[in-house]
Amino acid sequence: MSILTLDYNLGSINTEEIRLKPFTTPEIKEMLEKIYGAKIPDLDRIADFAQGFPQMAVLIAEARLSDDPNIGSLTDDVIAEKLLWSKSQSRNDKDEKILKGCALFDRFGVDNEASKELNFIAAHFRGVSEADFYACVQRFTERGIINRRGRYAQLVPKPLAIRLAAQWWKGTRPQDQTSLIDSLPETLVDSFCEQIEKLDSLPQVKELTELLCGRQGPFGQAEVTLSIRGSRLFRSFVNLNPKATTFALSKILQNQTHEQLLVLSHFYNVG
Repeated sequence: MSILTLDYNLGSINTEEIRLKPFTTPEIKEMLEKIYGAKIPDLDRIADFAQGFPQMAVLIAEARLSDDPNIGSLTDDVIAEKLLWSKSQSRNDKDEKILKGCALFDRFGVDNEASKELNFIAAHFRGVSEADFYACVQRFTERGIINRRGRYAQLVPKPLAIRLAAQWWKGTRPQDQTSLIDSLPETLVDSFCEQIEKLDSLPQVKELTELLCGRQGPFGQAEVTLSIRGSRLFRSFVNLNPKATTFALSKILQNQTHEQLLVLSHFYNVG
């Protein structure tokens, strides 16, 4: 008798196995085109967002069709649970905490000199050592939840990473959020910005943006916002809260002299 079955835990199977790998982005787009055709105009974005996971692509496409405002937060908890936990990997708070830390960044360093990034993230989660963090990354790399490329790692698929990042922002005190942003090393700024830009539907992040860009906040100060590092962070907050960031930038520029504005316009290549 022959039997063909699917499972995500192959440790106890003593037979021929075929491991299914993530699709390429063009393959995902082709699949979506056959299902949805012209009903959805932004299939390229959805295909890229799904990062090779067909079920994720369909979930996002369905949310797009229904104009779900939480398209980026992956509201289907059942799928998320199945992705994270398995028969051989039971749910535990420490691993969940570490994965949320990974999800705050589009990518992060793990090995050799890039390991400083892993150490920085681990330091912001109480009860998690660098060894615990690294071991967790290794386990979930084997599960396919973390993708390793050279010295760097990325939590995938992207909808799952966004969901975990959203949970961190929702459950973390404002002072801890601000502390993380203030202490970001230069090597993680772009990675952090690329990830936070995808959280534009999250009220907690919008509120944090108002605090950071307020009169007493760091991005309400010219020396921060107009610096190279500060301007990169500031641009990521524009998508999250255009009103607060526009007000902050207006206030800053109003206080600049004509000569300072000329310098800025030359520095940022503004015509």
